[in-house]
Amino acid sequence: MTGALPQVMAAGCGMAVPDVRLTNRDLEAQLDTDDRWIVERCGIRERRVAGPGETTSTLAIEAGAAAIKDAGLSPGDIELLVLATATPDQPLPGAAALVAEGLGLTCGTFDLGAACAGFTYAVVVGASILATGGERAALVIGADTFTRIVDPADRNTAVLFGDGAGATALVAAEDASPSADAPGVLAWDLGSDGTGYSLLEVPAGGSQRPTNAETVAAGGHWVRMDGRELFRRAVRVMADSGRAALDKVGMSPADVDLFVPHQANIRIIDACASRLGIDADRVAVNVDRYGNTSAASVALALSEAADGGQLRDGDIVLLGGIRSYGTNGENRDLRSRDPARRRRPRRRARGGRRGGEVQGGPRRGQPRPRRAGDGARGAVRHLGPRGGAGGRPDRWAGGLAGVGQAVSAHVTPQPVDARGRPRVAITGMGVKTPAGQDLPAFWAGLLAGRSVAAPISGLDVSDLPVRIACQVHGFDPARYLDAKEARRVDRVAQLGFAAAADALEDAGSMAVDPARCAIVAGTGIGGLGTQEQQERIFFDRGASRVSPFLVPMMMPNATAALISMELGWTGPNTCVATACAAGAHAVGEGARLIRDGSADVVLAGGSEAPISPIALVAFSRMGALSNRQDDPERASRPFDIERDGFVIGEGAAFTVLERWDQAASRGARIWGEVAGYGRNADAYHVTAPSPSGGGAASCIEMALQDAALQPTDIGHVNAHGTSTPLNDAAEAEAIVKVFGGQAPAVTSIKGVTGHLIGAAGAAEAVASVLALRNGLAPPTANHEHTDPAIAIDVVADQPRTIPSRPVLSTSFGFGGHNAALILSPAP
Repeated sequence: MTGALPQVMAAGCGMAVPDVRLTNRDLEAQLDTDDRWIVERCGIRERRVAGPGETTSTLAIEAGAAAIKDAGLSPGDIELLVLATATPDQPLPGAAALVAEGLGLTCGTFDLGAACAGFTYAVVVGASILATGGERAALVIGADTFTRIVDPADRNTAVLFGDGAGATALVAAEDASPSADAPGVLAWDLGSDGTGYSLLEVPAGGSQRPTNAETVAAGGHWVRMDGRELFRRAVRVMADSGRAALDKVGMSPADVDLFVPHQANIRIIDACASRLGIDADRVAVNVDRYGNTSAASVALALSEAADGGQLRDGDIVLLGGIRSYGTNGENRDLRSRDPARRRRPRRRARGGRRGGEVQGGPRRGQPRPRRAGDGARGAVRHLGPRGGAGGRPDRWAGGLAGVGQAVSAHVTPQPVDARGRPRVAITGMGVKTPAGQDLPAFWAGLLAGRSVAAPISGLDVSDLPVRIACQVHGFDPARYLDAKEARRVDRVAQLGFAAAADALEDAGSMAVDPARCAIVAGTGIGGLGTQEQQERIFFDRGASRVSPFLVPMMMPNATAALISMELGWTGPNTCVATACAAGAHAVGEGARLIRDGSADVVLAGGSEAPISPIALVAFSRMGALSNRQDDPERASRPFDIERDGFVIGEGAAFTVLERWDQAASRGARIWGEVAGYGRNADAYHVTAPSPSGGGAASCIEMALQDAALQPTDIGHVNAHGTSTPLNDAAEAEAIVKVFGGQAPAVTSIKGVTGHLIGAAGAAEAVASVLALRNGLAPPTANHEHTDPAIAIDVVADQPRTIPSRPVLSTSFGFGGHNAALILSPAP
């Protein structure tokens, strides 16, 4: 069956998913399977499971209510309800009747059964009825609770399916005629192949095999599936039907801004997109978080795409889906809403506990994001304007003229990266460094290119071999912690919490589920200052005078613990202690938590407060510190031929990492993106780097591979650059190994800030993002004469303009720990 329709537009979307998450780790405990196999074969990391009291109709009611509200309509405006589902609450009455009752509708309503193609069928049916002129608004819903009919012991199906619902409100325009330049559902392609009916079936419970003790004992009410044959058919049919739908309006896959395929598994999605010739950045994917939600998947995808900024005004959208026995649907195209109308943020209908709001402060996080996915084949263009206080004629007719425009292509940031993983946005940054205690001061200090090293104050070092350092002067922990709490934590935790609080404030107001918020805090030493102080008390005044808070003050994880307790965050809470690489490792591991679905928001960074007598002596004894004690401002000189060691520093830096679609949905300012992360070990020496730079070079290559980039894609390197003879030479060798003679401009901020040990990598990540934001690489302080053995282009004297391309930030720690981050610019 084929056809073309007058203007029928999608005015609003909504979705609902259960709160309960079933992860691959959960399945490992009950099935002969593992996370790696599921991810590689299916691309699924978790799925949502309906809990007690949740049914197909309750999810559909919530999604439908959200769509009606999103469209600026009321239940009384809805004149038709079509519910696509394969898992109704019961055989009689139909689930649509229950949904209508729950929404307060008295219109015509019916169930539509086309399994995974159901929602696109529902859109076509609803739009066709509206096009006759009999009704003006329809609500189409796709909803399924497949986990209720999946055998929990069958690993072939139990890993695949999840529950959910999505809805779209359709409205009809007055006096509209079919046009490829008008918004709305333009064309569709439907088909079937009954020979495949048994590829996905529930064999019992119908008229052929009614429910009885025998069918129940035989497991006849569980889903059975032939995955191999389904894969073959799905790829062919979705792609062929997609082309057929596009042909009906004289378009090709090149005209498609967003392809929303059925989320059966990632291999089907990739193969179908490849067959159509649609690039990965134009494909919506949410199978990783919801699994296969059958009839719900297209509608979930549309709602997520609209919320996450993946679907924009004027976009051409192609929906694709297939049912096991060959029911196919392509529905072409829902064009976007009125460009003059601002898209307002949409609330989440369901899908996780809601926390409070952070109003410019460090107390809360943000809602779990959404991303597009699944559906029957079709193209949908986002339809007429929402809102309006008058009756239906004014609401619909009054704004439609502005939507009847030619299709315009949009380059829209997608919420998945080149490898199909959730993109990681940096939405907040905070610093407490010797060069500045907020972002403007920090950036100004870096651009000035002058070292802030000075004689140590507040500590008697007259008898020590080290008398200079880079300190954070004027820091007041009382701005962030009450006096009692501040006394019970070491300076390392005070600095860390303050930087994290500033980063969270910078990220802006966000709703949060505390269980979905994580912390990764790096440090190389922890509370050494308190430990040394309390040891002196012990020897001078006895055991009874030692503070009962010594252990929690000196433990390396104190910063992470403090942040967690102050914010009330109950998600993953990790301390990274990899010496001078800890800050970079924290940011990289935080990004991994976002990518693998373990968290929605991550505070990631590092903190260090190592300026104590024992630390100064220890670093001096090992020969790591500069001997220029009488010339502090010229002591730290990365890559310079006269370098002789680093200047020790204190400080902290933290970033707020979020899923890209989540950040976009709340209108957050996105500083940049964590695009790649590499980490490995030299396995060479406890303090000295491998002179060949081999381990560091491999680490950089891992980060490039992780980001799906080539060396030529990098526009700037923010180097570890400690100012030690061995490190700088080895790092330069590594850069040459990776980039050859075409290495981009290299900078080290340690000439200004000194070496912040475990906080260094995080501070340098922030500096890299600021460099991208401003298009400038800060100069390397005190770099006056390049070591002739170092064949890299070091930025010296003045800031240098850099291209808007990804930055590589490297960090290397005692013990052979290597870390590399690739940070990309925000669009």
